[in-house]
Amino acid sequence: MPFDRGFIVAAALLAGLVAVELFGFRYLPMVDLPQHAAQLSSWVHLDDPAFGFREQFEINWRTPYLLVYLLARPFVPLLGVLGALKVTIFVAVIATFAAYLLLIRSVEQDPWISLLAFPLSFGFSFYFGFLNFLLATPIVITVIVLALRFGRRPDARGGVRLG
Repeated sequence: MPFDRGFIVAAALLAGLVAVELFGFRYLPMVDLPQHAAQLSSWVHLDDPAFGFREQFEINWRTPYLLVYLLARPFVPLLGVLGALKVTIFVAVIATFAAYLLLIRSVEQDPWISLLAFPLSFGFSFYFGFLNFLLATPIVITVIVLALRFGRRPDARGGVRLG
């Protein structure tokens, strides 16, 4: 089912508002954001002898918290550490909206409901700076959609997607 023009405009406006909120202020009201910035900065400067981080730290490639830093790291040269983390947060909000839209469409409801993803992205996980939970939310919602689809029509392809 195609989207009406009003829905697309509303989604774009809300995404723009999120961008203004994230990039319009230097510091966000997130408890753990300074710790994430310090961790990302440590990784960026790991081999810089002026910082001496190589002797103090090592990268744990098996941690579940690595996804945030992997997504943010390429943006650091362009935007700095804080800007790179803000881009990662923006990606998480947009991905949450996309996952809500996927869920709403799969249960054949009004797509306008998916716009609630924008304000809901700024809840508990945002304010406490749980960036990994912000990134995990769209993944979990997408897995729920795959499970719903598989439940309606079980087949090998759907089972592989769900797995």
